[in-house]
Amino acid sequence: MTVIEEVDGIDLDVCNRLGLNVVEPELDLLIAAAERRGSLSYPDHLCLILARENGWVCVTNDKALRNACKSEGIVVSWGLEIMLDLVRTGQLAPKKAREIAEAIHRANPFHVSPEILRRFADRLREISSK
Repeated sequence: MTVIEEVDGIDLDVCNRLGLNVVEPELDLLIAAAERRGSLSYPDHLCLILARENGWVCVTNDKALRNACKSEGIVVSWGLEIMLDLVRTGQLAPKKAREIAEAIHRANPFHVSPEILRRFADRLREISSK
């Protein structure tokens, strides 16, 4: 399974329309990702390897992946943090960010709990008031 297959509603066409670059890892990285690494799934291990090899930030809400990345010195970001950065830089309106976060919560209330949504809204208010 590739990483893109883990995201509902996303395929190559959607990525192209959004200007997202889809990475095709080299065979040696795919083989390395297949080696078991604790509780990480194959796609999560691949994300860790790609982030490490390319100096990328790993954006994930998966706690096991976040911990594995941190243990290797890879910078991690929560999924909703990206929207805060976009609001901070004027690329996304605060109201739209809140609507998106609420939609993500409705689609996945287990991983984006009411408490996470509340903290996001608090940080959004802090940014908007500056």
